[in-house]
Amino acid sequence: MTQIVDPIAQSLGLTVERLGDNPADTATVREIRFEQPAQLQPSAPAEPVQTPAEPAAPVAAAAEPAAPAPVDLKSIFGEEYGEVDKVKTLLGEVPTLREKIADYEKTVKAVEEDPYIKSRLSWRQEGRDDSLHDLVYYSNPEKMSPEQKVALKLQIENGLTPAEAQQYVNFTYKVGEDFDAEDPAVVHARMQLKIDGTSADKFINQWREQQQQPLPRYDYAEQVQTWTPQIDKSIEGLRSIELIDGIKFSGDEQGLADVRQHLATVLGTEGVQMDMSNPQDVQALQSMARDHYIARNFEKIVTYMRNEWEKAQQLQRSNVPQPAGTQQAPPAGKSSEVDLYKAIAGGRF
Repeated sequence: MTQIVDPIAQSLGLTVERLGDNPADTATVREIRFEQPAQLQPSAPAEPVQTPAEPAAPVAAAAEPAAPAPVDLKSIFGEEYGEVDKVKTLLGEVPTLREKIADYEKTVKAVEEDPYIKSRLSWRQEGRDDSLHDLVYYSNPEKMSPEQKVALKLQIENGLTPAEAQQYVNFTYKVGEDFDAEDPAVVHARMQLKIDGTSADKFINQWREQQQQPLPRYDYAEQVQTWTPQIDKSIEGLRSIELIDGIKFSGDEQGLADVRQHLATVLGTEGVQMDMSNPQDVQALQSMARDHYIARNFEKIVTYMRNEWEKAQQLQRSNVPQPAGTQQAPPAGKSSEVDLYKAIAGGRF
């Protein structure tokens, strides 16, 4: 038996044997044996190139934590609580304070919900006479006796106090245990009380109904119309504003129209009620118009004054005789009425 060396078979791990000496005789092949190929040994990895190690940076020592800053208790709780014990005492009172606050809120709510308080607040908000509220609130004729009705009528008509009205009723109608009920004069007086009580009942009902009627609303549009003549007069006074030493500033139409609109807005605002027959109200309107105009045109007025001063100074320096009626420059240091408005921010009037 002869082994055949075959490169292909050898690469596959095969061994071929033949019988006989003739390698060309393929018929004599008796056996083919398969052998495991040899395990390939992995090649050793290349050793890495060693580079010189750099020196390690020195490790900084860990910084010690800074001590916390002391708490300034006085700045938090006030000068009286600069110590910890006092602060603890204060904080310990918090639950008690919360209970007191809750009780206070309940009390306030109860007061606000009280029918009498609500009625009185509504009465004031409507602008009614505060002195009449209690007379209306407590004057229910259905729950009043004849002497109470007559006494209330005396309070309303004559302005008597409750004590005075009751004293008058007791003496006039002989009310009380000091009088003999069998005395004809007492009987007559008490009968008169019943008659006057019926009349007082009707009077009180009518009066209560009248007091509880809705109040007429103030007509602010009508107020603007009423004041129109005075507004026009105030506007005319702004067409030439005397500033200082005869210097006059002439108002422009746009600025005067702005003043007119401002005055109409003020007089038409709810809550502003002015009487044109009152000299103080008239003066207030004129001051309002002037202040508003100067505030809105302050820069123009100051520029105009400066130009007039410079013109006058140039004429003085040129030694040219000034024509009659020329405005003189104001003396140095002399204040002007406009100085009063220098602190007023323009556009806020």
